[in-house]
Amino acid sequence: MSGYGLIFAVHDKIITKKQEKIKMKKTISNYSKRIWAVLLVSVMMFSVLSLTGCNNANNNSTMDITSGAVETTKLGEGEKTFTLEVVHKDGTVKAYEIKTDEEFLRGVLEEHELITGSESEYGMFVTAVNGEEADSSENGWWCLTKDEALWEKGIDTSPIEDGDRFEFTYTIGY
Repeated sequence: MSGYGLIFAVHDKIITKKQEKIKMKKTISNYSKRIWAVLLVSVMMFSVLSLTGCNNANNNSTMDITSGAVETTKLGEGEKTFTLEVVHKDGTVKAYEIKTDEEFLRGVLEEHELITGSESEYGMFVTAVNGEEADSSENGWWCLTKDEALWEKGIDTSPIEDGDRFEFTYTIGY
């Protein structure tokens, strides 16, 4: 092999290795793009689910009781005052301004006969609010939120503080 032949052979090997590196980088880049796309879609789905919270198919929004659009019923006596908003299956809203000395939500809501339910190992499972029974045949249930954000405590362990705002929203599906 002549000197030029050796140089071309080495040159071809270098070019081939560079092309392989470029292909490898493109492959890694494509995988990275796919991973980022999956992550982005996951974050977007989580955001949508978080924002929809307990809104049901019949009622995608709740009325703000502070706007005066909903009449508020005043109940009870005590040092603490909190608001309870009930969004019924048909979308109607009933608001209560409740005064109490109770420590937890369940006691005061039972006292005013606003809820009924069944006992479980986790506490009371609310089956009716303000006289409206959840229809289990359509996967209906009552979603408890605080200040329109998902509330991960049950009514047995939900402390009441002055100025709190709780909402019960009739929800269909899980």
